[in-house]
Amino acid sequence: MKKLILFALLGLLTHSIIAQKAKNRSVEFRYYHLPSNPLRGNVSKYAIIVNNTSTKVKIGNDRISKYLMLQGFEKTELSEADVIMDFSIYGVQTNADIKSKEVEEKVDDEKVKKTKYYYYVSSKTSARFKLKYKTGTMIKSMNFNGGEFLYEKESGLYDTKTEAQNAFNKSKKALLQNADDSGLESILENVSGYVNNHYAYYFVNKFESIATGKGKKYDYTELDEAIEVYKEAAAEYGVKGVSEGFIKKSNECIEVWKSAISEYDANDKNARISKKNIDRFYWNVAV
Repeated sequence: MKKLILFALLGLLTHSIIAQKAKNRSVEFRYYHLPSNPLRGNVSKYAIIVNNTSTKVKIGNDRISKYLMLQGFEKTELSEADVIMDFSIYGVQTNADIKSKEVEEKVDDEKVKKTKYYYYVSSKTSARFKLKYKTGTMIKSMNFNGGEFLYEKESGLYDTKTEAQNAFNKSKKALLQNADDSGLESILENVSGYVNNHYAYYFVNKFESIATGKGKKYDYTELDEAIEVYKEAAAEYGVKGVSEGFIKKSNECIEVWKSAISEYDANDKNARISKKNIDRFYWNVAV
């Protein structure tokens, strides 16, 4: 396996406020994801075994390749594998029913209770996943007994039970197949996420939204320059991780943003740093 440089992962925050007087610039961070539970040092190849005892769902090679992979390792034949991914499907339970609910509708400006009908489809998939060394030593075993990833779908409302039944019958085959497929995919997504977060190596691109000033009334040169320095810090992070150079450049930017924040005047809505953009500069510092 390729030797990978250890990169520390920046904590990513989310923010929903978009200031009216802040211009956002996207800064790219590139790094390798390192596993929280690395496999043995001599492991480089993996193989997949799939056992499907259910007649309701089909797993083709495309589907397998989409989910069951161990990033950073080479996929190979069973005889050459260092680790084995063993996935078994042993039951799919699909249910469909016509249900009713009471709703209120306006009739001649009065609220009237009416009974409406809808079809309901659900699917439970029972499966088992094992990740083990070729010697048989278990690394991880995950059992899914059907309830963990319950697929559910409700239709719109119909005036009569017959209308709801007819609507279901019209799309019955597709609805049931989609229920079975969706239940299985939920499990496969969970397995893939767990395995790759804990054991895999892969390259990651993340983009941070960093704010500078907007408008011609004020000079925002130092804020624009801070973003360029932050880009340099991000580039160094991608090569050296949290190095002295990365920390130094990041701190330079933070001091610029703190200085901008110190200008904030809550009583002056037309100030260079005002209610319209202060949140974005706090966001810069938090990132």
